[in-house]
Amino acid sequence: MSPGAPAQAAGRGVEGADWSLFLAGLFLVDSGRTGADGKIRVSLIPTLSYTLNVLGTNYSVSLDTNAMDGLTTLTGQQQRLRALGYHIGNSGATADGVDGAMSVAVDRSILAFQSDQGLTADGNVGPVTRGKLKAAVDDRPRP
Repeated sequence: MSPGAPAQAAGRGVEGADWSLFLAGLFLVDSGRTGADGKIRVSLIPTLSYTLNVLGTNYSVSLDTNAMDGLTTLTGQQQRLRALGYHIGNSGATADGVDGAMSVAVDRSILAFQSDQGLTADGNVGPVTRGKLKAAVDDRPRP
């Protein structure tokens, strides 16, 4: 199931997963257990780096307060797909997949997003897909 699929809350998350959030990988900041939707909601301070441990795996987490690139650029599209939870790879300067280059992972994410939104899944990010990307990012729940 894709991040933007209508039934994401029921099928994407893992209920009852213990998690811990550490500052600089050492200091416990917060911890808990995921609820029915499987989501983890935490408050982060910009410019600080955190480590989230869930299901035995560590994830680097930070809050990016910079504006996203324009929707007509591939980096802007990648930033939005990433913000929505689509897997776009781990290339780029910060290993988040945002690098301005088309890849198999980016192409699959575009197709999945289009399918999730009920659009023709053609891999082209035209005006309709850009509008849906903008709306999906602007309308996503905030902690």
